[in-house]
Amino acid sequence: METYYLLNLRISGIKNIENTIEIPFYKKTIKNDFDPEQYRVKGIYGENGSGKTAIMMAVRILTRILLDRNYLSDSVNQRLLLESINKKTRRLSVDATYYTFDFIGPFICHYQMVLEIGNDGRVCLTKEKLERKIGHNSQTPYVLVFEARDGSLFRFNK
Repeated sequence: METYYLLNLRISGIKNIENTIEIPFYKKTIKNDFDPEQYRVKGIYGENGSGKTAIMMAVRILTRILLDRNYLSDSVNQRLLLESINKKTRRLSVDATYYTFDFIGPFICHYQMVLEIGNDGRVCLTKEKLERKIGHNSQTPYVLVFEARDGSLFRFNK
């Protein structure tokens, strides 16, 4: 089973969060010795209505979109999304940077997604983009894996 470490999260348009908020989870630049103990965020706290649940919900939605290809076609999930997406913006944006590793070694990914409530009242994935960098040098550029818009593959890197 692969392990993923969230390094940075930017979200907007969920529950009471209209404008973009950013949460840096990791304390430092990743060099050769990634250490999960260096995580900046150990818990989320705040007053009622400050957005704690919205942040957790955004992470849960992100995870479900990535792991369940039928997530958006399920009517229960559609209702949950309609209740979760900000009523004013009608758009949920999630931008996540995470660290993981595979047989090639460690790498960092940057994933973006936008969910929008359409005129038909259904939630659709209108933008999705994944970039990856091999290793963890801050100077190493991201390489596009794919980009999709309105359900169609826009760009793909083999």
